[in-house]
This record gives sequence, C-alpha cells and structure tokens, in this order.
Amino acid sequence: MNAAKGCPQRLEDIMALVMGELDALAARELQDHFEVCEKCRQTRDALAEEETQVRRGFLALAEGLGPIERAVLAARQNPSTTADVVYHRHFLEGVKDMILAHKRLSVAAAVAASAAGLIVYLSMFSSAGAAYALEQTAQANDRVLSYHVKVTPANELGEAWIQLNPDGTLRRARLDLQSPDDGAKVLILAGGKAEMWFKDKKTHIFVPEKDILPQVLAMRASCDPKLLFEKLQAAKQAGKVQVASKAPAQAGKPITLTVTPEDKPDYRSVCEVNPNTKLVERMFICRRQGDQWKQEQLWEFLDYNKDIDPKVFHLDLPKDVLTVDQTSRKPGLVKGGLSDAQIAIKVARQFFEALIAEDYENAGRMYSGIPAERMKEEFGRFKFLQIVEIGKPTPFAANHSLQVPVKVEWEGPDKLVKPLTASVRTTDAEVARKTVREFFEALRSEDYDKAGRISEASGLLVPEWTSADEKMNVKPSLEKMKNLKAEFERGHVKVARIAEIGRLLVRPQSGTMEVPVQVELQFTSAGKQVRQFSPYVRPVQGQPDRWEICGGI
Repeated sequence: MNAAKGCPQRLEDIMALVMGELDALAARELQDHFEVCEKCRQTRDALAEEETQVRRGFLALAEGLGPIERAVLAARQNPSTTADVVYHRHFLEGVKDMILAHKRLSVAAAVAASAAGLIVYLSMFSSAGAAYALEQTAQANDRVLSYHVKVTPANELGEAWIQLNPDGTLRRARLDLQSPDDGAKVLILAGGKAEMWFKDKKTHIFVPEKDILPQVLAMRASCDPKLLFEKLQAAKQAGKVQVASKAPAQAGKPITLTVTPEDKPDYRSVCEVNPNTKLVERMFICRRQGDQWKQEQLWEFLDYNKDIDPKVFHLDLPKDVLTVDQTSRKPGLVKGGLSDAQIAIKVARQFFEALIAEDYENAGRMYSGIPAERMKEEFGRFKFLQIVEIGKPTPFAANHSLQVPVKVEWEGPDKLVKPLTASVRTTDAEVARKTVREFFEALRSEDYDKAGRISEASGLLVPEWTSADEKMNVKPSLEKMKNLKAEFERGHVKVARIAEIGRLLVRPQSGTMEVPVQVELQFTSAGKQVRQFSPYVRPVQGQPDRWEICGGI
C-alpha cells in the first residue's frame, strides 16, 4: 500500500483488510493510519459490522443444517443413503457456495443473499437447530485480532493486551507480570521496540526486540484464547479431558463448558461462552474440597476486536525510575568458552576494579547496564581501594544466579542517607506509616528483638535487606532480625534516624502497602575497612551468552 494515499483511495484496502485478504505489510501500514484517522476507523468498523452480519447469517444457517450434515456423515458409513439426505447435502453445499461468494459481491448484497437462503431453506425443511459445538468457538477465534486478558488473583500473569496482524502474527503486546525474582514488572513490545519496567526495582530497560520476543510469545501462548482452545480440542481428541457443554437456561445467558482432566478429577475449568459471538469470555479454575467446588482463579477475556488505547503501550514512569538502554550498550561480558563459575568471577572482578578506578561507565556495564551518572551517584561517595579476596561462587536458586563473595577494602563517609522501601501487610495508610516508623526506631535504638516482633506481626519486609529466599518465604521472623543485626555489625553501620517517609503505594492484589523511607545510616568505624559484598551474577535476559551482575551489592 502506498503510504501517500489519501483517505478515499484507502477504501479498497480497508475492504480487503475486513475480508482478511490484505497482505501483512499493507495491513500494518493501514493499522498505523487508523490510529490517527477517525474517519477511516469508522469506515473499517462499519464494514466489519456488515461482515460480522454475513458471518452470523452463515453460522446460523450452518447450525440449522447441522443435523443434516451429521446425517450425511452417518450415511457415508451406511450404504443405504437416502435420496432425501443426498438432496439436503447438495442444497447445503449450494447455499454455502452462494454465501462464500459474498467476497465478489457487495457486503450488503451478501447479507441479503444469506438471509434469503436461510428463509428459503427454513420454509422447505423443519429443523430443531444444532447444539453448540467446539468448532464454532474455534472458527470465531480465527477472526480475533485483539483482546485483553485479566487474571484474578494473578499468578505470574496479571493482565495482557494483545494485538495481532491479519496473518495472526504478533503486532503489539503488553504483559503485566509478577515473579519471585523480579517482583512486579511490565513487558511491552510495540512499534519495533521492546521495554521492561521492573516496578519493585524502580528500573526501566530498553532491550533488543529479539531478546524479549521469546518470553512474550511464550507468555502469550499461555493466555491466548485461540491457542488455549486449540489445546483443549487436542486434549479432548486425545481423551485427556472430558468436556460437557450446557445450553443457557434463558436467552442472553452464556453457554457453559465444563472441562475435567482425566488425570486430575479434583480440578476443573468452567468456561462461559457468549451465545452470539461463540467466544469464551470467562474461565473459572476450580478445585474440589470435600463435596464443594471452590473457585481458585478467574480468567476474563475482554474487548475482543476492539481498538486498544495507545496509552496502554506507553509507560507513565515515576520520576525515581532509572532508565537503561541496552539496545545500544550491551551489559555484562560475553561468556565464550568460560565455565559459569569463571565468567561469574570475571564479571565481579571487573565490576570492583572499575569502581576502584572510578570508571563508572564500565562498572555500570557490568551492573545491568546502569548509566555512568547513576553509578557515580550511588558509589561515588565511597573510595574503593583494593580487592582483598574473591571466593568460590555458589548457586543461588532463588534468582537463578551465582553468588560471588568478594572482600573489598574501602573508605566511606561517616553518614549516608539511604532510600529504602518497606512493605507492610495492611491497606490502612496510617497503620502502615506507624508500623514503619516504629520498626526503624527500634533499629535506631538497636532493639532488634522489638524490630523482629514488629516485622513478624505486620509482615514488614525491606526488600533491599531481604534475600530472594526470604522473599519467596515471605514470612518475617526474629531469626531474620538477628541476621540483619549481624550484617549491621559486620558493616560497622547503624540506623541514625528516619530522614523522611514518602507517599504510600497500595498493592491491592497482595493486600500490602509499600512505604518509601529515607534512612540515615551512620558508619561506626573510622577510616579504612574491609567489607564483604556478594553480587549475584547471571545471564542477561534473552542473551544467554552474556553475563551481568543483577543485585547483591
């Protein structure tokens, strides 16, 4: 399609798009035009609605002829095929051919032909109508080009917005995810670029599209209604699941499909199918408890074939979020022929050597590609003198990394204000604020037992002071406070005061509040000191041959 076309010249392309006959490149260009031209969008929507009416007429006719089709199939297996069945079969094929010819007619004429064919047939033959069949949803799924999925409660996936090209390939995607490694994060693939926002880590990263595409495609496969339904059909055909359908008791109510795995009879999925569109709109994941079925999760499939607001694919980032561009500046080091342990040690060594040389550009490259100015802001207050010792890397399963123990001699300031985030198990802002204040006051007075009791009672966690194993456990304990005390003593540091408590953020899915707090730390030993760091080193996401530091500093 010529990009210079005016709107009147685009009508033929819009009709081809609606009919599914426009090539992928032209379709993508036309979709871009729709985003800025309301008139063409309206034309597309009007034609699409007429096309939908044609298809509905055809589907209604097919449903009415369903019993005859089954009779034809039975007759093929029975040599005594009657003349009536043969006549019905020829009539069915003729009407189908007539309706399929609508691509060579005007859309309005095709609708009229469909309605006329249906009226003629119903006047000649009486039929009770066919029951719902899985194939109807499979056919409806073929016409889906965009959708929105919402999972409650969220597991790894919380929400997804997907837009497809006419050939079914991915055009744009946004995935809102939650993982033990990274916490809350957003993945966006749109306009030829890919980006990730790690909300809990306050980091935003641009990455090469090819590096993130496999993850996006894998996650799409887990939530795409078409792909999920194809898996259901395959499992049913293989005898792995039982599928029971139930017609609605009254008009407008959904068709229900109950899917029960043969090997897990205490689990079932109940799908609600729109009786008009034949698309799945909700799916309930249930588990049997005694004599009752308990809902564990709800999947909602929303906004089929509706325009997705462009704002969905644009991130409105808070001011304190760090943006890293890995498209022009690749992080970490190439592993090459080194073993996992060897590349982990090499990355850790180059990181601390760069800090010693005040080469914040290279230090940032080792540490997930963080910009040099942010590295200087974070580490420039300390003078790193020398690497004393690098120990043996050990696997750290919680974030799939190797933990490298590194002893470094350094010289730091007497005091340092450190930004932290405390997570509290409450949705009451005043309770959260009071709990955080009492917790840090207990640390300031070095009453670690009291801090532990507060943490245990309120579920308070400080992610920056919490290991990935503890995050997966999530349950705070007095033992963890003893570990924190040991860390403070080893680092010759104590909490001096609470400098500021910021604006609270509610996390409704987890029932917690995040409380940003500025804490002034005081170093109790003067001059030079040796401190042990334990950076986590692992492959760069989407680039398994490159390794980087991902935390632990």
